[in-house]
Amino acid sequence: MRNKICLAFIIGLLSIHCFSQQIKVACVTDNVEKENSYLKQLSAYLDKQYEIAYFDIGISIGNYNPDVVFKEIDVKEILKNGLKSNLEESLVKKNLTPSYVVLVIKDHEALSNSHTVSVSKCITGMVQEIEKLSPGSQIILVGAIPTEQGKNVSDNYLYDSAHGVLSKKHSKSVIYVDPTSWFVDENGGLRKALFQDDYSGLNDKGYEVWCNYLKEYINIPSVLSGGGNLNLDLKAPKEAQERWQDMRVGLSVHWGPSSLGGKEIGWSRGKKIPAATYDQFYKQFNPDKFDAEEWCRLMKRWGMRYISPTAKHHDGFALWFSDYSDYDMENAARKVDILAELKKACNKYDIVLGAYYSNIDWYHPDWYPNEYGGPGPLFEKQEDSPNLDRYFKYMENQVCEMIEKYDLSFVQFDGEWDSTYTHERGSALYRKFHETKPDVLLNSRIDIGRRAKGKDNHIDMDGVNYAGDFQDRERLVNWGNNVTKWCDHPWQAWVTIDKRQWSYNETPLLMEAKELIIDLIHIVGSNGNYMINLGPRPDGSFEAEQIALMDTLGMWLNDHSEMIYGTRGGPFYPFPGGVSTRKGAKAWVLVTDSSLSLLRLPRLLQPIKSAKDFETKQSVNFQTDTESITFSLPSVEEHKYGIRVIELTFDTPVKMSPRNPVYKTGKDENEDFPGWYVQ
Repeated sequence: MRNKICLAFIIGLLSIHCFSQQIKVACVTDNVEKENSYLKQLSAYLDKQYEIAYFDIGISIGNYNPDVVFKEIDVKEILKNGLKSNLEESLVKKNLTPSYVVLVIKDHEALSNSHTVSVSKCITGMVQEIEKLSPGSQIILVGAIPTEQGKNVSDNYLYDSAHGVLSKKHSKSVIYVDPTSWFVDENGGLRKALFQDDYSGLNDKGYEVWCNYLKEYINIPSVLSGGGNLNLDLKAPKEAQERWQDMRVGLSVHWGPSSLGGKEIGWSRGKKIPAATYDQFYKQFNPDKFDAEEWCRLMKRWGMRYISPTAKHHDGFALWFSDYSDYDMENAARKVDILAELKKACNKYDIVLGAYYSNIDWYHPDWYPNEYGGPGPLFEKQEDSPNLDRYFKYMENQVCEMIEKYDLSFVQFDGEWDSTYTHERGSALYRKFHETKPDVLLNSRIDIGRRAKGKDNHIDMDGVNYAGDFQDRERLVNWGNNVTKWCDHPWQAWVTIDKRQWSYNETPLLMEAKELIIDLIHIVGSNGNYMINLGPRPDGSFEAEQIALMDTLGMWLNDHSEMIYGTRGGPFYPFPGGVSTRKGAKAWVLVTDSSLSLLRLPRLLQPIKSAKDFETKQSVNFQTDTESITFSLPSVEEHKYGIRVIELTFDTPVKMSPRNPVYKTGKDENEDFPGWYVQ
């Protein structure tokens, strides 16, 4: 049998880039001007996230430092003179560390099996050379694109000689990708719409398909750089970030004197509640049923591993005894240091304490702009007020005070969306707080990385140039914007159990138990933490209905703790109807769509040792091919909330699937929102 080949090798070097960063692509070809080549199509079908530059094959890439290198290889030249390349020289001399090197054999000439083996051996030598330069690299072989004069596809395309040669010598480092399914129909014939009339090559639509599928294998991990471009020497310890990720589930508490008004904390001041009335609530704030140990006992029951109370919201009130403000708990009707009490209880019950702190302060006379009620009465207004330099010194003092007095593990900042908060200020504060406690984690709202991508989104951010140790994604109560999207760096969904309000609400619209559990599952399976918010009553107790709902969540978490705590998302990227988590040599596929009976997912990098229904312990049947795994799902009858979990075991630690398919779910359309809170 004679084969026509067009092979691509993707060598994934483990460099790291932010998911919203533009990806630089270098294309090396024998003729930059030639239009009829795979590489020339990249500029047409790769989107604006990719910056593409072309280089002649005889010219070094030079000072261009790409994330991805595509190199075009002439099969006839290989057979005549062997494979000669300046790619290795560029990698060494220019110290290039591209995330991927894609080697594309452009020829469509028919080759004998012996010639195919010869070509494969030559390319194997190149793979070995790159392995030496980057020992931890991941190599992926994309097999033959089925282009031929006939309309039927030969079985040889499913497992070609090149793969056979490489897999024998590089079985642990080479991943084989079979692109046949991209171009054939359900009957095994070529998809006419993707090929030229004589089937000798792809047409424009075929090139588009090729590019789109190829992008699913170019997964450059997202990162948060730590201190950003103004603090290149500064980054939170990786161990602290991993400890935070391991906790996976935490509690947010929006609470303070504003709960007496029953409206939204901060945002209702000067709007739904007159500022003069709002600012007097602290004199009546008597949380006589607040019991920090009871809160912690509830958190243990609910499966919460950490807590973040609103130490200071936009209204400026401090939930602790602050040396820098009279507008604090020391002057409330009941003088109790909430943070001090929580710290003692958290230490006793092994719960991690953090705090929310607003960058903005509508009560403070030195903050600008004061849009919600203006300055409050307990601060003396000076002649040069507002004075932002003086205000940010006040902010610095308060946050350092909290970190030092209560040994906070993390701080959630908020309010960076205001234009008066700058990259320079955020970067300076990031440095100051890390100097105060090196392993404290500061969320990305310490800087303006999210605002740099558009203030009306809660997904994208520039984590390379701007500071932050973890990303907060807030689901707004008046919009319900989507925050569930895979990300490699530490992040958390910040959502509230009441769909109408964050703080105490006499008439809440609560999530249902199934909705809450599935929401958590999809966040954790998207590699994020889940922080659920409650708004306690003014007296410091929680509503019975909310306790019951959280108890239900706690029981589910207790029964499924192994697949939540200490896990990371994967090995499958999120798919319509479910997600997966992994830890060590185990993985769990959590299927939340009760209508599914078969589940087809991209194949994994290592064979599955066993698959069983987590609830019934019965074996689950599955089939694998070169591109996918198909599970026969158990019926939903014996599974509460219709959630089915398949537990997978492996002989080695679980690796991520190399392919991140693009699913059209419509969720992307609900990532932005048309404004802030509706008052």
